[in-house]
Amino acid sequence: MALDELAATIEGIKKHINEFRDSIAANETRTRQVLIDPLLSALGWDVTNPSLVELEYDVRGKRADYALKVDGKPVAVIEAKRLGRQLIDDDTMQVMNYANTEGIDYMVVTNGDQWNMFSVFERGTIEQRVIMELSISGSASHVNALKSLSMWRANLDLDAEPVNANTPVLEGNAMQGWRQSEPPKPPVLQQKSYPNSSTAAIGQSGRGKSIGRRTLDSTKSLSLSGSGWYDLANRAFVPTGKRATAVRIRGEVVETRNFAQAAAEIASWLGTEGFLTREKCPIKSRPTGATYLIAFEPIHEDGRAFRSPKVLPNGMVMEVAASSSDLLMFVRNLVDLCHATSEEIRINWVERS
Repeated sequence: MALDELAATIEGIKKHINEFRDSIAANETRTRQVLIDPLLSALGWDVTNPSLVELEYDVRGKRADYALKVDGKPVAVIEAKRLGRQLIDDDTMQVMNYANTEGIDYMVVTNGDQWNMFSVFERGTIEQRVIMELSISGSASHVNALKSLSMWRANLDLDAEPVNANTPVLEGNAMQGWRQSEPPKPPVLQQKSYPNSSTAAIGQSGRGKSIGRRTLDSTKSLSLSGSGWYDLANRAFVPTGKRATAVRIRGEVVETRNFAQAAAEIASWLGTEGFLTREKCPIKSRPTGATYLIAFEPIHEDGRAFRSPKVLPNGMVMEVAASSSDLLMFVRNLVDLCHATSEEIRINWVERS
């Protein structure tokens, strides 16, 4: 997916809203066909493929308009309203309850113009659970393209190895627009304090909302068949064929789905502890390459956009689109660069089924 192509799709949707508002607003079906389906498709969710998108998803007798699926399991549900219909808290709570009932992490409410995405299991008020808000008619298309990456299939399917995509290189005047735009607010790490941490180190950027991370009782072991803990300092560990299920840092255990989330959790801790400061950034994945691991905005040195950006508590953006082996190498180097103690960090793994 090229970001400029995504922006072009959003620009086309904006044009339809401006030119055919009354016709589209007549009912929900038109809104879905003309406004919602094209954006989902551009984000990798083929609405004609039931293995990816299940329409009218049944939740104990209730219906969610869309369920976005990975490996046959829903990762997000969407409640659609007709264009012009104001999105109210009752709508949000309706789909929130759908997702909560099924154990689905993310939910979206949209009228085709306004899109609101929430983390279902984040603690706090509805406002505190917001991951992404965008208005297609109210903001520049390149800004909305970056924000909409929260719903990008590759961003919600972090268990999969990165796939080849069109190189999202922006040229000419378009590049300037991207660099001036607000970075995306994808599902990101919980902004929490670790033992002995300095909360002042988190920063005041407010650029990213957090998703609910399940923090486990550090006195209890994970009962996972074929699993094991390994020290981050153990460079002999090979993650091929394995999945990271949790990270333990200074005794606190946080559950993860994969090595991408484990790496981002470790980077989050480095920022929270004050090891990873803005003065150290941007940081490249490899010294001689043009790819950033952590940067001020989700754009690499050569103009490519981050494929799977994660906003850290200190306001920096981390690229987690890499193989498990590379991610482990990158995060080990990052810990060394920040002069932190890798022996304090352990990752739990399980064989992929």
